[in-house]
Amino acid sequence: VGRRYDPLTAGNAGGRIAGGIESEVEYVLAKQFKSLRTGSQLGFPAYSRARSLVGFYRESSSKAGVGQFVPLSEHADEFGPVERAQATRILDEAAAKDSPALHALRDWGSVANLVDHALVYDWSKSINSNDGNGGKDRM
Repeated sequence: VGRRYDPLTAGNAGGRIAGGIESEVEYVLAKQFKSLRTGSQLGFPAYSRARSLVGFYRESSSKAGVGQFVPLSEHADEFGPVERAQATRILDEAAAKDSPALHALRDWGSVANLVDHALVYDWSKSINSNDGNGGKDRM
């Protein structure tokens, strides 16, 4: 059940979380981005319909299995035009490869479901992987 990213047919499915930049989320790539400056995990990149990076989802520190949105503005010092362009290239490459790590809002109906599926994908990949890197995709 592959989900293909197609910017021309990507619709605005209902059920979006109201308000804020999070309401712009159309795509989540279930691959951890890591800060080049600090080395810390930023989370899964979240993109708008226009394929612009708008923030990251990471598992909540207070509730296991719940995604927490962090807007890109909280990482403004780490994401200039070059880094944003690279993030879009990563999204486009995942779409071109029909990566199962790419999750689209139109496939899941709501941002909450979209994030849940991305978290489950990452979790299931990490527990089922015997590839020597703990199941984490490296960026």
